[in-house]
Amino acid sequence: MRTKDLQIRHVAATLLIGSLTCASMFPASADSGESGAGDLTGILELGVVTADDADYSFGRYSGIDDDKTVVNGGVDLQFRPGRPDYLRLRGSDLGLNTRRLMLEYGEQGRFDTFLEYRQLPHLILDTAKTPFAGVGSNNLVVAPGASPTSLRALTLETERERLEGGVSVHLDSDWSVSVALRREEKQGTDWVAGALQRIGGGSGAGSGISVGQSYSVILPEPVDQTTTEFDASLDYTGERSQLRLAFHSSIFDNRYASLNWQNPGFTPTGMSTLPTSGRLSLEPDNRFFQINLSGAHQLAETTRINGLMSFGVMQQDEPFLPFGVNTAGGLPRDSLDGEVYVYSLRAGLTSRPWRPLRLKAQYRYDERDNRTPRAAYLYDVMDSGKTPSPAVAVVNEPLSYRKHKASIEAGYRFNRALSTTLGYSYRNVERDNADVDKSAEHEGKARLRWRIQDDLETTLSLLASARDADEYVPEITNQNPLLRKYTLADRDRRKAGFDVAYTPWPELSLGVGTDFVWDDFSDSGLGITDARSMTHTLDIAYRPTPGVLITAFYAHDAIESQQRGSDPGVTPLYEIIFDDTVKTMGVGFQLDDLGDWTFGVNYRYSLGESDIRHRDLDAVGARSRFPTLQNELHAFEVNAGYRISKNTTVRLAAVYENLDAEDWAFDDVPPHPLNQLLTLGNESEDHDAYAFFVAVQHRF
Repeated sequence: MRTKDLQIRHVAATLLIGSLTCASMFPASADSGESGAGDLTGILELGVVTADDADYSFGRYSGIDDDKTVVNGGVDLQFRPGRPDYLRLRGSDLGLNTRRLMLEYGEQGRFDTFLEYRQLPHLILDTAKTPFAGVGSNNLVVAPGASPTSLRALTLETERERLEGGVSVHLDSDWSVSVALRREEKQGTDWVAGALQRIGGGSGAGSGISVGQSYSVILPEPVDQTTTEFDASLDYTGERSQLRLAFHSSIFDNRYASLNWQNPGFTPTGMSTLPTSGRLSLEPDNRFFQINLSGAHQLAETTRINGLMSFGVMQQDEPFLPFGVNTAGGLPRDSLDGEVYVYSLRAGLTSRPWRPLRLKAQYRYDERDNRTPRAAYLYDVMDSGKTPSPAVAVVNEPLSYRKHKASIEAGYRFNRALSTTLGYSYRNVERDNADVDKSAEHEGKARLRWRIQDDLETTLSLLASARDADEYVPEITNQNPLLRKYTLADRDRRKAGFDVAYTPWPELSLGVGTDFVWDDFSDSGLGITDARSMTHTLDIAYRPTPGVLITAFYAHDAIESQQRGSDPGVTPLYEIIFDDTVKTMGVGFQLDDLGDWTFGVNYRYSLGESDIRHRDLDAVGARSRFPTLQNELHAFEVNAGYRISKNTTVRLAAVYENLDAEDWAFDDVPPHPLNQLLTLGNESEDHDAYAFFVAVQHRF
């Protein structure tokens, strides 16, 4: 166990013991349900959590990842000494890696302060393999005796620790000022891909580069990052007007600027060789600053305006690495010296000129002014020490844009049973250094709500939009001229939704819904050409008696998309169809009227399947398909509570999860399936895990 983790657990235990001490010093009044002057009120909870066969996929974000038993607890205490000031302590999961603690102190109408600590684990993989030693550092060397066919066990996980504090002071009844500081540290090990390029023995004229002969490996990436954020605001809250002037800054610092790694033992064929090592740049240090002014004003009893103006700047001047491990000099600049200015403007108006009619108008402007200098970079091909042949420099293209969006919406209520909403919006985008200079999109929507009878209501929603782009001129010269990026291409979109809510009697409610979305990229020769999705939902809630609740739900999502591809030529040669379905269902039963007992049962089931099909576009139309990708989850929970006294309850819970995944890209594939590839060797995730919780909860 790390020293830092021991220190954190000591802090959590100290706060919990301190809370218990405070509880004994300031006992609750005889009527514990009500607080009076000098009373301490709240909840203390202390218990244990034990897990069996809980692997990383079970405890990915919960910290319950092993066959272990830990003491866990929570606290929510408030102390009001009979004066305007107050003190509150809140904490949850104090024994786990997801612990959270928050201390608040203030005086009503004058000031408020807080201090909060959080841990956020991310368990990535515990079945990985690697030939490298020095994991956790930015210098990976091949361990003695290791090779692509002789690997060592590797665990990948990261953890974020966040400390935040702030104060808000009420200057008078209308004005207040607030400041907050947040610092987050993220540490651990993730993964990143690296590659080396074969030298010699190929057909690259003059450069010794053989196109396509690259050797790829998944590397353990060290993570040691700090993000510091600061917020300050001045607020005015009047009877008819509100105003806020705010400042935000974010500073990101990465301890590791690069990752160096040895050739893990690839053996190129023929007369060619490989570099002995490679190097990757990691996330660079950067900064962001923003100031904004927002406000709203009640023009009349039924009319209100609001708006926002903001200005921000992003900066990044991390020193450049050399082009390659074996390449020195030749860089046109010492750093990117990146600088991007962002501007935003919002304006809106809502009005109800007469009772049945509601109007809403909005305008939005966003600008990204990228002032990063341009330069020509004659790059090194994958640390080979060679430039591409022919030697063509790559010029960075700083992307800038200006976006305008205007919308208007009107809602009319014909009578108690029938109402409608109509809306229209127009969006215009102008870009610099992009494949498309300009695009415009028109969108119309309508919604009709009909209350057929007191217990039956239906809603129909429709939307249609058309995006038209100017001529597509690829910025990258060697790009296939038929290829279209889906965010820039012409697109027609249709959406429809239908919902029914039915309450045949007060104890039973039913909800049924369906949504359909269709995107047509018919003018795209290569890339995505069509995408469709449909969702069906069913919700049931039944309360036969005041202390019993039965719930059930079902959702079915189907997503299909088509893409066209080609070899180096300009004619589409094949089509790929992606067909994804996700089915989710659940039932629950909660009983709260058994005297001193409560009892609940919940079951959830999810099945996700993905099929990828291939079809040639020639006359023969040959077809093939990949094996189905599948992810199936069963989750079952039982919880119970027993009140042993007026203020003390024992709570118990048991959780069972079964996850079974199938992925042809991982299952039964060795870490080194080809001489040119080395993966982490992990299989698809699956687990059959149990977790048990027992806790005593006391209310003051």
